[in-house]
Amino acid sequence: MGIKKYVMLMIMVLTLALVIAACASQGGRPQQTQQAVTYSQEKAPSPDKGQPEANQTAGGDPTSSDISIRKLVKNVDTTIQVEDTKASYDSILKQAEAMGGYLVSSNISDYDGRKFYNLSVRVPAEKLQEFLDYLEGLGRIVHQNINTEDITEQYYDAQARLDNALIQEAQLKDIMKQAKTVDETLKVKQQMDSVQERIEQLKGQLKLWDQLTAMSLVNIELQPSRETVAVSKYVDWNILSGNEIAVRIRNGFVSTLNFIVNLALYLVIFIISALPAILIIILIIFLIRKYRPFKLPHLTRRNKKKQE
Repeated sequence: MGIKKYVMLMIMVLTLALVIAACASQGGRPQQTQQAVTYSQEKAPSPDKGQPEANQTAGGDPTSSDISIRKLVKNVDTTIQVEDTKASYDSILKQAEAMGGYLVSSNISDYDGRKFYNLSVRVPAEKLQEFLDYLEGLGRIVHQNINTEDITEQYYDAQARLDNALIQEAQLKDIMKQAKTVDETLKVKQQMDSVQERIEQLKGQLKLWDQLTAMSLVNIELQPSRETVAVSKYVDWNILSGNEIAVRIRNGFVSTLNFIVNLALYLVIFIISALPAILIIILIIFLIRKYRPFKLPHLTRRNKKKQE
């Protein structure tokens, strides 16, 4: 009996120990999880305190960071009515140069004493609106069209292809250094020439896009206002002087003589050119007149016999 009691006591002690251990493990787990969460929150910096979220992407993906800088090509076509087109033309050139722009092309037309100016200037894109406000102050805007082309996707795509081509060029240079035969060198050189040509094309395209996005094109047509047109319709005195009258009389006389002489020459040329045909016609007429009298009496007798 003593051994049984001792065994039962040991079983109860072990059971109680297991229960206490289980309770302790269940009570400690939440605390360990909470500490782990707290640790992860402290180690992960927030977007406000760390670097921008766009810059945290591996490899510097241009679609997430650089694409925030839009590449826009802005062109403007505008027509303005002004009182003095020449003064406005000079003023526009000075204003464009003052803003860091330049003249691209210009054209001047004159209709009935009215001067029309067509010019194209480039101004910095960030000053485009300021330049348009200045043009609005010159006169009345008759027409204005602002065209904006977004080339952001094409630009960064070309930039990525350029980066890849530069990496490929560097790899080919390393391979060429390791080439042992002339044939291997020529094959690598051929590939490198193709890559370098593509690099130059991409650089040229990117440079052109940089210029187009940096400097906006403004096409301007300057028209005289209605008041200016009305004044320009008056006709001024324009009387010929004695010398001009004498010159015009002489020119008219000479022109008339030239016409008569040329007409006579044309007639002579025509007659000489048509002489063979004229001689044939004369010969035909001569033969007809020569044989006509012999035939007529014969025909006359026959007609008389038929009548009898």
